[in-house]
Amino acid sequence: MRYLFAQYPVPVFFDTAFYYQNDMHIRWYLHLARGGSVRNLDNMPLHLTQKMRHYFLQAPAEATIPQALRYAQVLGLGGSRRLASCVMQTRLSRHFENEVFWESVSHFLVQNPMMDVRYVNPIIDFLQYIKFEVQAHLPAPEPAFSMKGRTVASLLRLVEVWEAEQKEIAKPVATTSNWNGLPLEDFEWHEGEGSQMRVYHIKQIRTVYALREEGRLMSHCVATYYSSCVEGKTSIWSMTCKHSYGNSKRVLTIELNNILRIQQARGFCNYLPTRQTYNVMCIWAEKNLLRLSPDVIGYETHLHA
Repeated sequence: MRYLFAQYPVPVFFDTAFYYQNDMHIRWYLHLARGGSVRNLDNMPLHLTQKMRHYFLQAPAEATIPQALRYAQVLGLGGSRRLASCVMQTRLSRHFENEVFWESVSHFLVQNPMMDVRYVNPIIDFLQYIKFEVQAHLPAPEPAFSMKGRTVASLLRLVEVWEAEQKEIAKPVATTSNWNGLPLEDFEWHEGEGSQMRVYHIKQIRTVYALREEGRLMSHCVATYYSSCVEGKTSIWSMTCKHSYGNSKRVLTIELNNILRIQQARGFCNYLPTRQTYNVMCIWAEKNLLRLSPDVIGYETHLHA
C-alpha cells in the first residue's frame, strides 16, 4: 500500500486501516499519503487540538487508529505517555459516544498523576455503568453523574462498592501492612553552608501507614500504589528537606519501578519538582544508576517546554 499510494510518510499504525478494512480509515490513509493534514480528515470522532494532532501522528506503531486518537487526546491534555498508553487500552478506544463527559474524565485522570494507572480501567468501566448502562429496559443508575468536585479517594470508594455489588471484586493481592521494597539504601545530600545549609533525605516507603501518611501530608493519591508496592512492581520514595534553622519537611514523592526507572516525581498537591528537588533527585539517580522516564520533568524544564 505504501508503494502504491504513499507519496508522503504515513505513520505505521495507519496500516491497520487495511487490516480491518475500515473504509473511513482507508480514506484517511490515502489523504495523508497524498500530503493532506490531520486537520482535514473527515468524520473525526474527537476534537483534536493542534497539539493533539501532532501527538496523533506519533502514536505507537502497535496502536490501532482509534487507540491513536485516545493516545493523542491524553497527551494533548497534559497527561503522561504511560497514562495515554493505559487509556488507549480501555473501552474509550472502541466507543466515542458521549465525548463531552469522557473528555472530562480524561481531564480528571491527567490532573491526578499520582494515581496508580491500574485503576484507570476499573474507573472507566464503573463510569460507563453508572451513567450510561441501560439494562432490562431500565435507565442507567445515575445518568446525571458528573466528575465535578470528585476526588480520587471518593471515586475509588464508589468503584469498590460497585465491584463488590457486581461480585467482580478481585481478591486482595496481600494482607500485609509492610513490604521489603527495593534493595537500595536511603540517600542523604547536603547543600549550602552555615545558616544556608539544607539537608535532603530520600527514603523508601515500606509500610502501608507511611504510604497513607505520605499521600495525606502531600495532598495527592500515592496511597493507591499499595498493591503495586506489595507486588514489587513499584517502590515509593519520600524526599524531605531540613534547613539548619528548622524542622524536616516533605518536598517530593518519587515513583521508582522494579527495573530502576523513575516513573514520576511530584511535590505537594501534584506540583512539578522545583529546580532544587529535581537536581537532588538526579544526583540520587546518578549514584544508583537509575533512569528517568521522559515523563519526569521539573519546574524549569516545564517552563522551557
